[in-house]
Amino acid sequence: MSHDRTLRWEEGHISPPEDGKAWAFGSTRTTVQTETEHVKSLRGWGGRQGLELARECFEVWRERGHSGYPSGPASFFHKALPKDAIPRANWTVNGTLLPHFHGGWIECYTRGHIPGPLRYYDLNGAYAWAASRPLPRGKLYPWARGEPWFVGVLEVRRADPTAPRYFRAGETAIVTHEDVETYDLAGDMRWAVTWDAEDDVVWRTLQETAEGLPDRAGKLLSQSYWGRWAMSERCRCEMWKRGRLVKSWELPSRELNLVVATMIVHRVIRRVWREARKGCHLVQVDAILTDRKMPTGDALGDWKLSHEVGPEGAFIVGPGRWAEVPVHENPTEWIKHSGLQVSPDAILDPETLELLQEERLLRESFDEWELVIERERARRERLVRKHGRNFERGSLEREEVLQERLQEFDSATNLLRA
Repeated sequence: MSHDRTLRWEEGHISPPEDGKAWAFGSTRTTVQTETEHVKSLRGWGGRQGLELARECFEVWRERGHSGYPSGPASFFHKALPKDAIPRANWTVNGTLLPHFHGGWIECYTRGHIPGPLRYYDLNGAYAWAASRPLPRGKLYPWARGEPWFVGVLEVRRADPTAPRYFRAGETAIVTHEDVETYDLAGDMRWAVTWDAEDDVVWRTLQETAEGLPDRAGKLLSQSYWGRWAMSERCRCEMWKRGRLVKSWELPSRELNLVVATMIVHRVIRRVWREARKGCHLVQVDAILTDRKMPTGDALGDWKLSHEVGPEGAFIVGPGRWAEVPVHENPTEWIKHSGLQVSPDAILDPETLELLQEERLLRESFDEWELVIERERARRERLVRKHGRNFERGSLEREEVLQERLQEFDSATNLLRA
């Protein structure tokens, strides 16, 4: 790609070109290209504050002789990663794992008002730490009993009672050999793959890529390098002429690799679980809210104390939704964590607050689940149309679970209003 075009970065929505091409994921355009200009989104650079970082890193990109334009620090990593660094996962592999794949662990063990003091810990470089352990290399092939490594789909019959919700008895879970050992899992393995060898080429490439980049870019890189392996959403390409969309088509993610993505995500989950099982109120991906002291350190993968909550405590509504109880003199001020707002005057009436928050969140959850089900149906139809019926079974099972949860929300909302 020519470097003659002017490069421009946009923080918000990118408008389509009058004449040119555009690339988008969902409703978000990430790139627009015309004869004279190349426009990139700042999303991969941390939003508006990332403009100077993007400019600085683009100079490094040019110095390293790369063509094209980086979408974020992860672009440096994928340029440098050897083609044979990880096994290639075809659409049969990804399609089988996709209905069961999940991101980081979010779970709530306590609800309502919790007196303080409380401590909020998170892991130092959680996903970089996950890459520092050996990852699959070579070819993927069907797993047979006795093979030491695998990623598969397990119908769980037995599990440690404290295991994260994904792995509990009765679930159909995507698991690794490390999960089976850690959570004492037993059940029927529906499908699994294994690989030839493991090594640290991903970790070495990650370290080498970070050299010469600004510190902030290195931090973003350690958080985002694995995202392409987990991104199942297709890229929409658009052709515009005289302000009109004349052609649109979709491209699958060539870098989707749910085997490696699962290995990385599940390592972080296990690392968090080993502390969460000792007692906590809330788990948020790589962080824990607890009232006990935890061992801390400065090394990669060690825990650090991120925030201390005073004696007034916190109010937890549900997974991912909690707030530190504010103590501001100004009653219009509030503290926000994970989407929940709590005002000081409302906290004076905990029963009213709890009732209102519960009804509002149940209603929100009901609406959200309806949308999730609609998206699931549309996703299944698209996958079946593009890649055949091997995608359909898992998606139907997933929709059944979503429907059950929707009914639970509906019943709870009706009871609350009565």
